[in-house]
Amino acid sequence: MATHQNDQVSFHPQVQIMRLSTDDIIIETDNNLFNWQKSTSIFDAHPFFELLKGFKDLNQDQEIINFPCIHLEDDTNSKICDVTFTIKKDETHIVLFDYTQKYKELNQIAQKKNESILLAKELELRNKYLLEKEEFKNSFITNLNHEVRTPLTSILGFIEVLEKTKLTFEQEELARIIKRESHHLNAIIDDMIDLS
Repeated sequence: MATHQNDQVSFHPQVQIMRLSTDDIIIETDNNLFNWQKSTSIFDAHPFFELLKGFKDLNQDQEIINFPCIHLEDDTNSKICDVTFTIKKDETHIVLFDYTQKYKELNQIAQKKNESILLAKELELRNKYLLEKEEFKNSFITNLNHEVRTPLTSILGFIEVLEKTKLTFEQEELARIIKRESHHLNAIIDDMIDLS
């Protein structure tokens, strides 16, 4: 426990304790976090405290209600607090615990975690894309191989048949050119399949 300059008792610099009357007027507060004045309604302090009306209607004595991560602000301060109400028949206690710094730190950690998850997802999608691209390329080359080799084999077969017939010199030259270019095309296809 520490004391304030006005000789008010203060629990902790990150904690503000308030005591309210039955009609929700601030009887006592240490003003560690917010400068809310005594003898004013808690509902004037912040709209969040309107919740108290609903809980008081339940008429349960010594009810303790916790609200984590509530954003509270006044003219000069903005804080993220855990709020605890202790509702009694004759008075209500409110404890505000300032978690602003911790929530900011946790938010940064969560942000880094989210970024690493997104990066992992991006890498996973890139890997999937590369695998699909590789699969498409292999499928394309296989189809190309089949679609080109089938007619190429027919061409080479017909050239061999033609060479066994009586051809003129000019026809033999043309048949040799067709045969040579067909073998050259066959070698290119073999090289392409080897590279892939």
